[in-house]
Amino acid sequence: MNTPWRILLVEDNAGDAEDIKRRIGGWKFNSEPCEVESCPDFGTAKDWLATRRYDLAVLDLIDDKADGWAIGKAPKPEGEEPELAGHRILGLIRSTRALPVIFHTAHPERLEINSTLITKVVTKGEWALLQQSIGEIINTRIPELLRRIEDVQRDYLWTFVEKHFTQIGTNPMEAAILLARRLAFLLRKETLDQNGFKDQEKVQPVEFYIYPRDEGDPQVGDIYLQKTEKETKYFLLLTPSCDMVAGRIKSSKALLIPCTPLVERSAYKDWKAKPDQPIGKEPRPTTTDILAGWLTGRQPQEDRTFFLPPAFDIPALVGDFQNSLTVDFGKLGKEYKRLATLDSPFSEAAAARFARYFGRLGTPDLDVQSTLERIKNS
Repeated sequence: MNTPWRILLVEDNAGDAEDIKRRIGGWKFNSEPCEVESCPDFGTAKDWLATRRYDLAVLDLIDDKADGWAIGKAPKPEGEEPELAGHRILGLIRSTRALPVIFHTAHPERLEINSTLITKVVTKGEWALLQQSIGEIINTRIPELLRRIEDVQRDYLWTFVEKHFTQIGTNPMEAAILLARRLAFLLRKETLDQNGFKDQEKVQPVEFYIYPRDEGDPQVGDIYLQKTEKETKYFLLLTPSCDMVAGRIKSSKALLIPCTPLVERSAYKDWKAKPDQPIGKEPRPTTTDILAGWLTGRQPQEDRTFFLPPAFDIPALVGDFQNSLTVDFGKLGKEYKRLATLDSPFSEAAAARFARYFGRLGTPDLDVQSTLERIKNS
């Protein structure tokens, strides 16, 4: 990468600011150093956030000094507690920037914030934990991904569009369409390569999905949840795409494939009870071999089912084409919650397997012995 990690430090105590800046400036993450810019109040931080790019922010709460209280330069509001200043700058970041945040404060108990992948709370002076927290954020690769997206947008605008504008058609949207496609390619391939997933023959479970997917018209590969007080059900939408033209649905019915949790399958239960236990006839596969067959689509009657790997709040699911059902599209939007959509080529693979299953044609078995005799004597 060969670019320092840019960190915004907001700390009103000049001595503490120099100490923190010196310590962070001496750390390296993924072989790259840190470059720290410090400011004493949230007003300056607001200005810098609007005009400068950072990979993450380290924030103190800021005490009740009138000149450093709010994001602007206004005095402290009557009765307002110190932690609200920190909350306010976090709210600003959440509403304007994709920027991970670490609160580094002597009073963590004043914060009503839990540590997550991109928001951390560290007590002042716990340097090992601060270093660990910065490392955890950087190791998510989210800062690197955000930087890559920004670089691609900049290079596309000034290197491609400006130099090749005469080749772009009369449709003024063509440049934006090309940029969207370029970003999609970046996110699908280049970034995954950079993040360590270089095996082009295998994919991670999360690569199956576009998630979350709570906007837009229904499309092939949508995954729906139907939840009642008694049970939770999952479904895969496989209505032909030609019946779901954007903006208008041609079909009155949605074709749904029920998906049962993998944990309910006997193959999973056998594997859970006795991993790698040989079973069946020679050659004797193990319980792991059989479960792997379900996961990779090589299970018995493979055309009848389609496996959906676990990701986020989607459990490992097995769709069964034999039990397909239809519901009104109006009912689909009201009684079912769309969780995600299978990404390409997995949505096409599910539709193709479904078509192959219902389009299969059986024939009588060939008399192999008689055929071999004819071949032998020909």
